[in-house]
Amino acid sequence: MAFWITLARSLFAMALGVAIIFYPDKAGPLLGNFIGGFWIAGSLISLRWGLSQKRGRLFTIVIALVGALAGLLVIGRGLVDRWVPGEGLELLLGIVALLTGILHISGHLQVKKFSGGTRTNSGTILGAFELFLGVILILSPYTPFEQRPFLYLVAVAWALGGGVVILLDALAMRREAQANL
Repeated sequence: MAFWITLARSLFAMALGVAIIFYPDKAGPLLGNFIGGFWIAGSLISLRWGLSQKRGRLFTIVIALVGALAGLLVIGRGLVDRWVPGEGLELLLGIVALLTGILHISGHLQVKKFSGGTRTNSGTILGAFELFLGVILILSPYTPFEQRPFLYLVAVAWALGGGVVILLDALAMRREAQANL
């Protein structure tokens, strides 16, 4: 199951990168919807992994639930905009992206995939993209998306680069599962 979720995340990420390139005027909403879906899918994987652990289980479950809640808020932003205006939600999105990036880089929020006993660099790479994305969203939440070219470039790099990294993880998961059969 984790393979299919990871594969779907990778394809979704790469599709987002292509969509942002070809439809830059829709980049803000596309990015928001994608991040929401990405966090929900990632939270499902983290939750599944957290439930199977003995140490750090509660921490992983809490982080997974926060990620899923943030994803739902972003996807359902049209329903919650009465209580949380778009700029506030973008600031919240930036904070969650920043924290998620830090946790990925530190290895605390990692779909634990080991290759020969060594942690792969995918969590660090994704974490760096999320960290940059979070910082940009926090520093300029009231500026329209199209007036932040660096955010546009980071979003495209995050989507395409992250999609490729996640695809490689999915393929490694598949190989590992087949080797264990």
